[in-house]
Amino acid sequence: WNSARYVGTAVMEAPFFMLAHGLAIGLRFLGLDLSTDGYGTFYQVVVSLASTWFGMCGVLFSYFLTREFFSRRTSIISTIAIWLSSPLFFFMFFWNGWSHPFAFFLVSAFLLLWQRSRTERTMTHWLVLGVILGLAALTQPTSALIVLFPLCEALSKCSVPRKETIFRYAAGLCLCAVAALLVFSPQFTLWRITSGHWLSQPYENVGDSFQWANPHIYGLLFDTARHGLFAWTPLLLPACAGLLLWFRRDKLVAVSVILLTGLTIYIYSCWSIWWSGVGFSNRFFIHLTPIFILGLAELIEMLNKRIRGAVIVAILSIFVFWNILLMADYRALLLPHGIPEPTRALGDPLTFGKLCSVQLYSFPENLRSLLSDR
Repeated sequence: WNSARYVGTAVMEAPFFMLAHGLAIGLRFLGLDLSTDGYGTFYQVVVSLASTWFGMCGVLFSYFLTREFFSRRTSIISTIAIWLSSPLFFFMFFWNGWSHPFAFFLVSAFLLLWQRSRTERTMTHWLVLGVILGLAALTQPTSALIVLFPLCEALSKCSVPRKETIFRYAAGLCLCAVAALLVFSPQFTLWRITSGHWLSQPYENVGDSFQWANPHIYGLLFDTARHGLFAWTPLLLPACAGLLLWFRRDKLVAVSVILLTGLTIYIYSCWSIWWSGVGFSNRFFIHLTPIFILGLAELIEMLNKRIRGAVIVAILSIFVFWNILLMADYRALLLPHGIPEPTRALGDPLTFGKLCSVQLYSFPENLRSLLSDR
């Protein structure tokens, strides 16, 4: 009876569904034998474009966000490298309809607007930030942790002696919170209808829960057999290291991104299926892609003083190539799509060495599978 799904993905896909329905009616009126029941192949194709569209907009917003701090060259390199080396690409083009590209888009939009309005933020800015925050929570609840950025900013405002500044910021935060709650309110209604309660723990109906005193942080990040984040997507490890360098550039951003990343790691490591069950790489962290891009950009800026730009691009290309081959292996079913339990991850547990050997010895055939229709 408890709802295991959030309605944000459906909200984000709604315009594409309406477009598909309008086109289907129009084409049927012109004489084409096309179903208008909302479930046919035509609907699926059009609605699946939502993941690609919002994902690409998120990539663009992430670039604009990075551009706020770094040169055009560094911003382009870091954005493209993380995009092509992460599971975001897979869920944008191969497994459409999952919440992750939408959450990524919303986080990118929120951070870009927050950064650009830091010097002079109006109530309109606060209202839009609240709407984006509500949609992010409605799509993937952990995305709502982006509220840490304005909260950390609020704490920094407390050191300012001007009461007018503090009062205006507090009023903006309240407006943001009200807007976010109003946007999120359909989820409360759904919970009430399906479970009889205004609040419902996600996925409780299938037996999943959070074990707050028993986090699996190492497994979440490094266990190859169970979609370890850094084992499957190794470029994110130096990207996270780059986040620590932000203290010398912008302390507020540094504290915010480290808190956001750390809390996200802790929350997911406490989930009873922390290995993500089904999915390519560790899909839980796709919404943090803008953060990883910022970390990599900071690292590139540091390396630019010691290494030639062409060498950096060549190194990053290795990570991109790794991810492309990994997607090919996944689509060729050489890697498991679902891991029901940690103890049954694989008959022959997947190690990092085996993952590398699969990449090397099955490259030609698996690359073709990446481009196939299966």
